Amino acid sequence: MTNEERISMFVEEIENEAKAKKAAIEKDADAKIACIVKKGKTKIDADAAEYLRVETEKLKNDFTKRVNEVADQTKLKLLNKRRELMDGIFSEIRSMMTDYVVSEKYGEYLKNALVGVLNQMDAPGKIFARREDFALIRAIGVPNGAEIVEDDTIELGGIKAANKSGDQLLDSTLDAKLFAQYHWFAEHSGLIIS
Repeated sequence: MTNEERISMFVEEIENEAKAKKAAIEKDADAKIACIVKKGKTKIDADAAEYLRVETEKLKNDFTKRVNEVADQTKLKLLNKRRELMDGIFSEIRSMMTDYVVSEKYGEYLKNALVGVLNQMDAPGKIFARREDFALIRAIGVPNGAEIVEDDTIELGGIKAANKSGDQLLDSTLDAKLFAQYHWFAEHSGLIIS
């Protein structure tokens, strides 16, 4: 074998060994790249999944918050409508009661209220009323020792009475009855908003 042939064989051997090493290095690099890509993909998948979970949670919270805001606004509108309705009804009733206290029937009501209150009281000391009702009350008759006192908190009519010791106060005013009916109506009208 000649030197050239030996050199050619030697070069060929070196080239084959280099190709084999290159192939091994490429295979190792490809495996490492595949591993890095797999880890990266797994990390990206985990990050994407976490991002999706967080964003989905935000959307759910925003949706729930908005639904609650709309529900609260609707309740407020309903409450305002209910208040308007009740105020309208009771404004009409108040107007009817104002007409009633200037009618002849009111004298009978006042008499029954006075008698009812006095029957429940041991010793009446003061009868509270509107100034415009004093004459009617005197005409009905006030027990001896009882004093008629003007009470400007009574707007519609009726009376309040206190015993002499001041530890008993009875209210038979139209104002108190209207107030009680307003609250009874609010609770029992079926216009409950929850």
